[in-house]
Amino acid sequence: MQKELIVSTRPPLGHSIWSLCSSLLLQEEPAIEGKATIRYRDHWGENGEQTIEVTDPTYTDLWKAADTLIERSGDDHHVFVEDFLHDEDTENTWDLVTGS
Repeated sequence: MQKELIVSTRPPLGHSIWSLCSSLLLQEEPAIEGKATIRYRDHWGENGEQTIEVTDPTYTDLWKAADTLIERSGDDHHVFVEDFLHDEDTENTWDLVTGS
């Protein structure tokens, strides 16, 4: 009988759980080239918009940025990092998408 073990993937001291394909975290090339602003609007709307600047971030760097933004927002419920969506209206701004 085989069992599948599912373990949460959290950074050390982390607030977030990486919900994207975990193999992305092994990639060493940038996920986004150049400078990028990662933006997060918490689901409760209590702490407004949070941003962080990154340059040539790998997926691991994006996870660390997401973790920081989630911590700043104070939202302990929506901690699953689900996506980063490019904002077509601004130059190189990406919205962090989280779920619960």
